[in-house]
Amino acid sequence: MSCINDEEQALLYERTPTPLCRICYESEGELLKACDCSGTQGLVHRKCLKRWITDYAIDKDHCEICKQEWQIDLYTKREKCWKRFKPGLILFSFYLNILFTLILFDTTVRMPLSWSSFTIWMFTYGILGTCNTITNYNIYINWFKFTSSSLWMTGLFVYLIQTDSFQDNRWKTPDENMNNRWDYETFNEPLWFITIIDISLWVAKAFIHRINILLRQDEEL
Repeated sequence: MSCINDEEQALLYERTPTPLCRICYESEGELLKACDCSGTQGLVHRKCLKRWITDYAIDKDHCEICKQEWQIDLYTKREKCWKRFKPGLILFSFYLNILFTLILFDTTVRMPLSWSSFTIWMFTYGILGTCNTITNYNIYINWFKFTSSSLWMTGLFVYLIQTDSFQDNRWKTPDENMNNRWDYETFNEPLWFITIIDISLWVAKAFIHRINILLRQDEEL
């Protein structure tokens, strides 16, 4: 938002023959007639008006000057389409994330000497980290990662219980060995690498979050 006050705004309108957006005071982009205000007071960019209504407006349906309802749609057709399908896509991605985690854990435990699952996990975590940085859907991505980590830790807990049971009972019956899906005899380095790195990343994330809180408190003081 601009820091221009009312007096400077009036002078700007007098000296500038080009129509300006009344919110950002810029002439570039498509200026739309948003209400019944006369002159440049009624011209705004769609994105500027949407940001203003979302963050600052008390009455989100009417102009604060002329008191008339807004005459333009705040969202483009593409944005409306995204809002319509967004919940379904997020839910689908959530279930896909669960399925991917379960398959990856099962593959990691069944092939303890293969590092392919570790590579796939690092690649996927890198994609989620990139999306977390460049998009505005951090809360969804964090929930995806939290769900994935919770499932992984639950699987690890079950795996450790089964391994302990295997070492105690030594399932030596051929039929039981053939039906055994997971490998309990070979030390699974990829499994523990993924677990340790995942825990370390969450600890680092919590530490950085705490540091940011302390920095904000210092700025407020």
